[in-house]
Amino acid sequence: MDQVIQTIVPLLRRLEIPYVVIGGVASAIRGKPRTTADLDMVLSAPQEKVGTLLMALREAGFGVPSTAKATILSGRPRKLPLGKWSVDIRLASVELDRQAIRRAKNADIYHTRIKIASAEDVILYKLARLEDVDRSDIRGIITRTKGQLDKRYMKMQANRLAKELALPNIIENWQWVAGLLRQHGS
Repeated sequence: MDQVIQTIVPLLRRLEIPYVVIGGVASAIRGKPRTTADLDMVLSAPQEKVGTLLMALREAGFGVPSTAKATILSGRPRKLPLGKWSVDIRLASVELDRQAIRRAKNADIYHTRIKIASAEDVILYKLARLEDVDRSDIRGIITRTKGQLDKRYMKMQANRLAKELALPNIIENWQWVAGLLRQHGS
């Protein structure tokens, strides 16, 4: 994982592409440590920069298939391997993505300063799926933050995300999170 982070983060800085790390790495930093096999990132890159980014990633050693640009431009994430690890990248497409990039906080990992999603935003990203690992991550974040989460922001973003993605289950999943927050005195 260190090679992935130490390669892609300086490359994004050089290309002046804002980003945020989400997923397992962000969950481990914001909540309870756990392992993950990839680095999940949301990028705020203009479409015309995607080709340049992919060429730079290929030159840096990432496996970049010929279909990667079309996948990314369609709004879907694309897994790009580097050794035994990988990075999953996608372009910002919903308001949560833009807010997460704006609200990202610095964290040092593998001697590299990276932009990690806020605790609230990590939880919000997990609402669409809410599988067992997501529930565990959310519990870890709530326990670690000890009542410091911005519930008003989270509720507003959950409602917006449900509308933008046309996924009403996000509201039901938010209710589960709100219940956990009440149990923890938040």
